[in-house]
Amino acid sequence: VFADATVIRLTDGRWRMFMFANTAYRGAISSDGLSFTMESGFKMREGAGQARAFRLDDGRIRMFFSSNGIMSAISTDEGASFTEESGLRLTTGAAGMSALTGPGVVKLRNGTYRMYFSDLPIPGEGVKAHYIRSASSTDGFTWTVDSGVRIGTGATTLTGNSEHPCAYVNSDGSVTLFYFRNTDLKLYQSTASDGLTFTSETWTGLDLNDPDIVTLADGTVRLYGGGINSSGGFIASAKRATANVARVR
Repeated sequence: VFADATVIRLTDGRWRMFMFANTAYRGAISSDGLSFTMESGFKMREGAGQARAFRLDDGRIRMFFSSNGIMSAISTDEGASFTEESGLRLTTGAAGMSALTGPGVVKLRNGTYRMYFSDLPIPGEGVKAHYIRSASSTDGFTWTVDSGVRIGTGATTLTGNSEHPCAYVNSDGSVTLFYFRNTDLKLYQSTASDGLTFTSETWTGLDLNDPDIVTLADGTVRLYGGGINSSGGFIASAKRATANVARVR
């Protein structure tokens, strides 16, 4: 089983991928972000799911992950190991959901942070309505849920089933979300100028789930996502050129 990959660039120029493998999160290293070599051992404890790596301003890596809400862990050695932080970053009660996906987190141009998350899809449950909400933070550690629904049931405009979002901040300050829709098994994207009110969407042309996105040194954008074929789970990637992306890992 391979699923829920998240990728971050290391200070030495290499890339480290964290992915759920069978029972817990493992790591893999790459010099080009395309061909990865698995590392030994596990990066986080069993039960940590749908993780997302985020580079802090002080150089440390914070991993947000799903486990009875949203928890986090810190690495001071470029993701070679993690130490869980105390408490929950976000509770299911505050979010109004029974279980949460690991979130997409971005730093906005005003220096604050925003977290996008959905209710958790359960394997084998079939097609079920999912929706995306958000939370805000001044320090990336203590979060307050924003009012309303961003995309999905309860949203003002875009009400289609939407789950497991990842986000990036464009150079003009707008926020683009990538998210999966279980009714047609496609990956969509939508952009909001304020990061809160999303009014139009397009299909990315990809049928991947669990997206994560990074910016490469030449300014192009690479998206990683998961899928399933006859051999089991896999992690794939896609790349596009853009002149309008900033503040992505």
